[in-house]
Amino acid sequence: MTALPEPPTTVTLEVRRLRRTLGMAVKFRVYVDGDRVGVVANDCTVRFPVEPGRHTVTVKMFGVRGGSAVIDAHPGERVILNCWAPDVDPSGLTWRRSITVSPAPAY
Repeated sequence: MTALPEPPTTVTLEVRRLRRTLGMAVKFRVYVDGDRVGVVANDCTVRFPVEPGRHTVTVKMFGVRGGSAVIDAHPGERVILNCWAPDVDPSGLTWRRSITVSPAPAY
């Protein structure tokens, strides 16, 4: 008799950095629960294994406020977050000085 495969015990956290011209040469630092886990470049995606449970994911860049999202991760799940650099506000008069982190839309 063949044994059944073990169910997954970790979660895949996928951080997608959307393409933006402003800050494109600077890599964003990615933190999970305050611990740095890696970096993500402009128009790139990175993946990190995390333990199941509630986590705060923060993305930072020098000179601007970091953005954060809280995730509830379940074993075997893939959690996708989009992030993007600050930009000029629609009026063209001010520069938004923070990174946005948002759950990716479901497909």
